[in-house]
Amino acid sequence: MSSATNPAIAQPRLTFRQELRARKYLLLLLVITACLFIQPLAHGKIIGLFLYDLLLSILVVSIILFAFHRRYERVIGLSVGMLAVIGNWFRNEVLFHAAMPLLLGFGFVVILRSIFEQKVIRFDDVLGAVCGYLLVGLAWANLYILTNLLVPNSFQMNTKLIDSIADPHAKRFIFNYFSFVTLTTIGYGDILPTSPVAASLAWTEAMFGQFYMAVLVAQLVGLNMAQAAARSADGDAK
Repeated sequence: MSSATNPAIAQPRLTFRQELRARKYLLLLLVITACLFIQPLAHGKIIGLFLYDLLLSILVVSIILFAFHRRYERVIGLSVGMLAVIGNWFRNEVLFHAAMPLLLGFGFVVILRSIFEQKVIRFDDVLGAVCGYLLVGLAWANLYILTNLLVPNSFQMNTKLIDSIADPHAKRFIFNYFSFVTLTTIGYGDILPTSPVAASLAWTEAMFGQFYMAVLVAQLVGLNMAQAAARSADGDAK
């Protein structure tokens, strides 16, 4: 029997590189999730902080590898990413928190454009939309920290949180928390923006979060389910 008449033989096996490319957003999501979960556990522990800094560097590399595919995208991503990594390891807070929003925001834009260029929405593309949502939350968190560095006392917090932000790593966790609380419009009220810049960042993030979840992610999930139903119907017809 020739390979042309045997579907099992005719289907070529994907190479390792093709497998990675097909699951790029899943891998990126795993790295982002690892960073978010390791961060609160690393406070006060030298090994934990080193592991978190290492994961953060891996996140920068993962964004460059999995989100950027065009040459100019990788050149921009690598340039900004190097500034972020240098700022992180050499404890230059202004450099780090200025570079990270640029990298994360650019990654978000490229991921979204790549998803909308797809003729068929796969499950990995839906995960890409989730990655974009998390990248946006992290980007805004860095903008909040940068605002607080450049305009001191831009946020009003309870006493325990004020004591915690003296540590740069704890500060990142607190503002990540505030960013995602704002993005989801939960708003516990334990952190309040007091400067005009901080308040503007907060309300724009809240509006963006509602639009993103209500319109974009819901639409992508719906398209993926519709395509799956269409494939199932075609299979039943045959």
